[in-house]
Order: sequence, then structure tokens, then C-alpha cells
Amino acid sequence: MIKVKFSDIVIEIDNKYSFIEKQCANYLVDANLPADFSVTVSDKDIDKELLDTPFNLDRGKAESFCAYREISKKLPKFNAFLLHSSIISFNNYGFAFLGKSGTGKSTHASLWKKRFNDVVFINDDKPIIRKQGDFFAYGTPYSGKRNFNTNTFVKLSALFFLEQSPVNEIKKISKEEAIFRLIPQVIMPENKEDIESTLSLFDSLLNLPCYILKCNISLEAVDLAYQTFLEDNYEN
Repeated sequence: MIKVKFSDIVIEIDNKYSFIEKQCANYLVDANLPADFSVTVSDKDIDKELLDTPFNLDRGKAESFCAYREISKKLPKFNAFLLHSSIISFNNYGFAFLGKSGTGKSTHASLWKKRFNDVVFINDDKPIIRKQGDFFAYGTPYSGKRNFNTNTFVKLSALFFLEQSPVNEIKKISKEEAIFRLIPQVIMPENKEDIESTLSLFDSLLNLPCYILKCNISLEAVDLAYQTFLEDNYEN
């Protein structure tokens, strides 16, 4: 059994295998801290994960995937949700890059690191977004193939919905357009109360600037996104 802290929430995980403890090494907390909630993964859940996953997994990794899914179900009670995205921190801004699988979220985020040395990867795949007055993105150890994550947080400043394109273009979009792009990137809760709570969070989150960024894999795409954000929000 281990205790971790994700998004300032202490979670007890009743694990059977050692993989999850190694994976969460940078997020472990004192076992004596009281937990906000606990999760347990059954052998049946692990068996199902192994059957449903299209690539090879051992039981430890399957347990870890199941545990994070169970954690995500409990997040709405804490004004939080799991967002499939790559999130960076730069110059005290938090930028979220979203899109369908294969769009190039990680590739685009890496371009920011190449363009600006002091970019920090918060999480490259499955960060937690939590409303605590403002919206903050938190690192977790569930961060995709490249495992880019930092046990820290950043206040979110803008959301960029990515589309591949040979030419770099950017367009600011309305909350109504953004919601249809956001929902597919979230593991939605199952009960009515939590669904309503999460949708209310979305409504507040999308008051942040939202953009469609059609881009290629050039540094010019980074400059276009950053300069547009600054001009829209901080320059007269």
C-alpha cells in the first residue's frame, strides 16, 4: 500500500504489484498522512485491462492504468478532472495543447522547449486540472511514452486545440466551439452528479482563451501561438 499526492490530493493506493510504487516515486508522501480517498484494483479489473489493451502489458502496468482510471472517477468531488493533453509552463504561463491522438501534441510541446530553454513539462499526456479559484494543471507520473512530467503545477493561461497543417494558422474560438473539442479529451464520470459538476468546471475553464492552432513542426508555429496569445491578452 502506498500514498501519493496528485493535485494536492492525498490518495491511498492498495497496490498488489511494485510497478506503481516505482512509477510514482516522485509523488510518494508519508504513509502517516491522512488520505482524502483510496483506490483498490481487483484481479478482475487487471484481467480486463490486459484483454482490452492492444499492446503487451504485465500485470503491474495494468494495475497502474486501472488505478489511475479509478482515481479519475473520484476527482470531480475535488473540482478536478483528468485531461488528455500536453501541458507546459513558460514565463509563468500555463499552456495546454489538445487534440486527437496522433495530432502531435507532444511534438509541438517539444518545439516550445527547443524554442525557449526555460520551458517546463508539467505533464505530456494525462495531467490533472483542478479549480482552486483559478484553474491549475498538475503533473502526475502518468505522462505518456516519453514520461515527461514534473511534480509541480502551473496556473492555466490558454488552451490550444491542435490540427496538423503544412501552413501555420491560428484562430481564437468561442466557448461553444471549444466545448465540443474539450469533452473527447476527458475521462467523464459515470454518475449524474459528477457529470454535472464536471460540465460546470468545463464552463468555467473555457473562459480562458481558446485557439485552434493549425501547425506544422516548425518553430514558427511556436512563435505564432505565443505572440497571438500575448497580443490578444496583454498588449494594447
